[in-house]
Amino acid sequence: MNEGIKNAFYKDYTQQIKSFAMNKLSSFNLGSIKVFKQQEFIIDQVPIEGKIVLKFGEKINEDNISKGIIYETETSKDVKAIFDGVVEKIEANDEYGLLITIDHKNGYKSIFGYLDEIRLTEGETVKKEW
Repeated sequence: MNEGIKNAFYKDYTQQIKSFAMNKLSSFNLGSIKVFKQQEFIIDQVPIEGKIVLKFGEKINEDNISKGIIYETETSKDVKAIFDGVVEKIEANDEYGLLITIDHKNGYKSIFGYLDEIRLTEGETVKKEW
């Protein structure tokens, strides 16, 4: 019995705690989002102020879940980079309108859509703004 207690006491519960936190995050309307992923990637600010109308992982319809976060904002608000990165792509499409992809060079990318204008160019470096 002592061995069982010892093993439970010294067990690394990091993954279970992260999993629990990620499941609970979807139920909060956060002004500052903290997401724990590989390499302790943490989002500690939002790219734009506004009301969250669709959360990451939220069911859109019977067949689809959200792969991003949709904010409702006033028009012409500036969107801020959440991490340093490089503008990978600027494009326009029927689904998301004018959009920009920023590669953060750590296995993560940010994609911002429904934009009024983009004042950056592909290949340009962006810095996280506070």
